[in-house]
Amino acid sequence: MFQTPLFAQILACAGFACTGLTLARPALARLAAIAVARPAADGPHGAAAAPRSPLVVTRGPDALAFEIPAAEVLDFDVFVELGLLGKLGKFRVGSFELSSGVEPFQAGLPPAGIVTAALASEPVASFAPVPRAGWMRGRARGRYLGFVLDHTIETRVLPQAWPRFVHRDTAAGSACRRRELRYGDRDGVNSLWYRSDTHCKGCERREHFVDASLFSPAGHCRRCRRSAHRVWKAPRTRTIPTGAVDMLSAVFLCRAMVAEGRDELTFPLLDKDTIWELGVKRAGRQRIETSAGTFTCRAIVLSPRAAEGEPRGGKAQFKGLFGIHGTLSIWVEEASGIPVRIEGTVPVGPLDLVVSLELRSTESP
Repeated sequence: MFQTPLFAQILACAGFACTGLTLARPALARLAAIAVARPAADGPHGAAAAPRSPLVVTRGPDALAFEIPAAEVLDFDVFVELGLLGKLGKFRVGSFELSSGVEPFQAGLPPAGIVTAALASEPVASFAPVPRAGWMRGRARGRYLGFVLDHTIETRVLPQAWPRFVHRDTAAGSACRRRELRYGDRDGVNSLWYRSDTHCKGCERREHFVDASLFSPAGHCRRCRRSAHRVWKAPRTRTIPTGAVDMLSAVFLCRAMVAEGRDELTFPLLDKDTIWELGVKRAGRQRIETSAGTFTCRAIVLSPRAAEGEPRGGKAQFKGLFGIHGTLSIWVEEASGIPVRIEGTVPVGPLDLVVSLELRSTESP
């Protein structure tokens, strides 16, 4: 069973922006060119590839690679529909921005004394290749029924074995929390490292105490949602399958599936420190109209299920990106890999809320 947190009332499917565009409007054509571009060859003297070329992210032998566009910003309007009212009950409740970039990678300084002797006699290459890192970011903002959402998810892909991926999930607004996931090849083993924060219940910091009132004595704050009153819990580690990716990376992997012309794809998906199996299938065609234009689209259906050996039922429930509930339909234009409309149903008490993201605008150099 798939459940969703309260903020999913605003945009349950915000994060699954994941595929294609043969653009119907000339104003968007330049973005399509970036989406389907391939990396340029290294420049003279081993210089890095052109800064606007995408970063190719490999996932292991025989696993589909994906690209991180070097400079892409996609803006979406987020709507909810009350199931009983149909289009008459459709309300705009927020916005979602999906962006990505590629930049030179600057490694941290080594520990003192570790490399001094080893490198003392080594020549320094004047034109050594400059490694590149990529990043993907989704930010959802909105409000609905008094609930305020400001939720950011970001993944960085680094040119190193550990950590290869660093995924951060930060929620502000009415509910505050932080999560961090690192994964890659650690000492020859595919591994993850995960931590999350919690309310600092019982801490002795006086600034977290509430003054006495007529009806209650002074004491530590209870169920406080202030971000300053949250602390990290102890991290957890485990091994993971080859080719596993986080939710945001899965968005771009789905785009690669469409670009490769595949009808379906299955891969391991990391949700916190739990492993799921995500099945992706391409379905029928439809003309989709948004404020960005009218596009001929194909439906992409994403269906998660618990991986073999993972806990099922009870608290082991898939929350997904921005609280995604169950299966999603993502309408993408077939050729360029950019989403046009994302739609899913979110049950809220006795009602069904249809949550949809509709492409509003694009930006590219």
